[in-house]
Amino acid sequence: MTVQAGPTEQRYVANGVTTTFTIPFLLIEPGDLTVFLNGEEVTSGFVLVGVGDPTSSIIFGTAPTGDLYLVLDVPFERLFDYQENGDFLSRTVNLDFDRIWQALKQLFRNVGRALVLGDNDIDGQGWYRAKGNGIRELTDPVEAQDAATKSWAEQYIGAIISSGQGPTNNAANVLYVDPAGVVRVVQDMSSDSPSLGAALIGYPGYSSLMASIQAGMRDVQEFRDGVSDTVAFQAAITAGSVRVRMGASLVLADDITIPADRLIIVEQGASIVSSGRFTAYGVNNVHWIIDGEVRSLGMVDAPAKSGWPNTGEGTQNGDERGFIEFGGVTFGGNDGSSYSVTGSGVVSGDWVGTPNVDDIPRIVNRKGIAAWNCSNVLFSIRECFGFEGEAVYWFSRSVASSNIGIANIESHDHRFNALNINALAANKSIYVRNCITRNSYTGIESSAGDVIGNTIYTPHQFGVYFGQGSGGGDRLIQSNKVTGAGDTAYSLLYLEGFEGQPTIENVKVDSNLAVDSGINAYAVKDLNNLTFHNNTSVRHGTGSTGYAFGFFGINRGSVKNNASIAPGLFGTEHIRSINSDLEFDNNPKITTGTPAPQIISGLGFTGGLQDDSTAVGGKLNTLRLLNPSFGAGTGAEVVFCTSDTSSVWRAASVGSRLESVSGAGVRSSLLLSSRKAAEGDDLGITLALTSGGNLIPGTDAAQDLASAGARINNSFFAVAPTVTSDERDKQQIKMIDDAVLRAWGKVEFMQYKLNIAVEGKGDGARWHFGVVAQRVKEAFESEGLDAFAYGLLCYDEWEEVAEVDQVLADDGSVIVEHEPRREAGSRYGLRYEEALALECAYLRSQLSS
Repeated sequence: MTVQAGPTEQRYVANGVTTTFTIPFLLIEPGDLTVFLNGEEVTSGFVLVGVGDPTSSIIFGTAPTGDLYLVLDVPFERLFDYQENGDFLSRTVNLDFDRIWQALKQLFRNVGRALVLGDNDIDGQGWYRAKGNGIRELTDPVEAQDAATKSWAEQYIGAIISSGQGPTNNAANVLYVDPAGVVRVVQDMSSDSPSLGAALIGYPGYSSLMASIQAGMRDVQEFRDGVSDTVAFQAAITAGSVRVRMGASLVLADDITIPADRLIIVEQGASIVSSGRFTAYGVNNVHWIIDGEVRSLGMVDAPAKSGWPNTGEGTQNGDERGFIEFGGVTFGGNDGSSYSVTGSGVVSGDWVGTPNVDDIPRIVNRKGIAAWNCSNVLFSIRECFGFEGEAVYWFSRSVASSNIGIANIESHDHRFNALNINALAANKSIYVRNCITRNSYTGIESSAGDVIGNTIYTPHQFGVYFGQGSGGGDRLIQSNKVTGAGDTAYSLLYLEGFEGQPTIENVKVDSNLAVDSGINAYAVKDLNNLTFHNNTSVRHGTGSTGYAFGFFGINRGSVKNNASIAPGLFGTEHIRSINSDLEFDNNPKITTGTPAPQIISGLGFTGGLQDDSTAVGGKLNTLRLLNPSFGAGTGAEVVFCTSDTSSVWRAASVGSRLESVSGAGVRSSLLLSSRKAAEGDDLGITLALTSGGNLIPGTDAAQDLASAGARINNSFFAVAPTVTSDERDKQQIKMIDDAVLRAWGKVEFMQYKLNIAVEGKGDGARWHFGVVAQRVKEAFESEGLDAFAYGLLCYDEWEEVAEVDQVLADDGSVIVEHEPRREAGSRYGLRYEEALALECAYLRSQLSS
């Protein structure tokens, strides 16, 4: 038969069900087929059907699973021998030629898989192509143009790294791909453009950072020739970058001025001991790598810096100066860039003792590592301790400052604060992260940027104190821990206005822990949109003023999933002057002792009251307390109150006082608190619904039920009201004057209908009986008497009350109902128990006469 072009192999994915598979090529003999299952040759377990036909089949006794590969494998041999006088049958000849063509197709298949030149390389020159396949079993290269094996390349590179030697220049063996996709070696990083390579990291003019270091690095020993260490070091750093080798020990007696573009390397085992400062003012690109130690013997007062505040006699002479310091020369600018102190070594001072701020000018002038008015700063030395001022400090009055990092530093024993970012800048890549502080006045002070993952031991004022910067919002205060803050005012977090800057936006305080707070644990003040979630206080408050969470002057926010464990005497949550919506949700109070925790608003929750102490208006704000919980015991209290900005506290809302918790349930009083005369006074209770069901006023005989302009329509009593008539409550007791009886005799009892009833019921309005107040007034005046001198007649006036809009919660529920405008007016009134008593006295006088 004819042999058509076609496949010489076939793959199937066997599914474990199918047993019969088609062989799509001519199989002249059963031995011309090789079968592979999952990469292994299979010689049994199947039969072949249709051998000799253009297509045939293979049938398995057990259905195979996996990769089934059928391949034509014709032996390269001749099976037939034609005799000179023998038969020359067509069938025999055709089969013989068919085998030859099948063998050729098989050969072409294998040749197509060989490593060959590309289709266009017709002259024998060009590239061999593996078509994405690997090449194995190569020998290691010998000549320069030989292909390299994986093991040879690994050994070659390893030798370069471990010994620093190689067959060619080491730097030339380091490759990178530039932005244009061109592969270069290190020396070529800036060869085509000054914006590439080393120029980007502050070393223009050199082909690489290593070339810059090699050209400029000097050893202080080169300049020792009969001069002091101070003179030698200054000469070395003036000449170029400086290296203090392992084992070297320098003692410096005066300040060192560091020029721009300098690197100072203090190797492990090397030390610098100095009585002066290292200053880099008005220059850029100064970096310390300290793997040894740089130690201060005690700094003298620095000279004043021109244009900076607080530099007069008796103030902060030299302003806020440090031991290793960098930065700009103006007070309010941003005229410095690219500074760092990094390494595994130590920067240390000579101060020991208890942190205090008794001598501020001396303290601020004696910091450890400090930078001013600059950007692109990283301080990440292993340890910094023993300074009167801050251990690490960054200062700027420019909102353009950015890229400031204080990270991975352990700081201890500072008379003032340990770590401080003092800035008006927004959070432009500014952070204090993963640091440890011990025994400082404040652990971390930060007026801008994020404070993340730090641990503060035994602070003496604040644990983490973060103040406001100019536009310094979008801040994250997260995963910090303060412990052992025995005498701090605020243990973990405190926020307040910073140098009169505006309220900032969007601060997230999340997953922080305060343990053993001396007085208070958390306090947050004066910001918009607070997220305060997942924070924990354990054992706060040693006196009557300690609380776990305090919120002051907050506009909008969420307080959620915060826990107070074993709180002190005062309470758990303290809320003052919440200016807008603030939601409390699922904040458990887990007490392990007595007394029970409290939720207290000590000084008020604003309800949209205007600055005018006589007016109430504007949008009403809300405070939602969801899922509250109390510990066992007595004395827990919930109070929510509102105030205006004047000294008079004009309004308040409902609160409660927990009296006891037992298996039978909770006993508590419901309180309506109204006002207090001044901020320092106790909040007065207007009305209380006691646990016994009694409704009582907050002050005896001092409060009214309703008013002349807002009356109660009706009241219902099971018995008549009791009015005090105790003689011990009365004085000047005498008989009723005859003039009063004569005046009352002129008063006529009348029948009438009420306007309000007629407006609602028309002719169906009912008749009432009584007297008319104005006629009582006229009758008394006819006898020369003032009716208002007696408790019989009343007259009240009221001012206009503005309309109040309805306020809805997010879920559509009504928080505040709509209240219409009420016009100003006046009204006469009469006390009928006195009128009837006077009527009886008049009738008695008539009968007796």
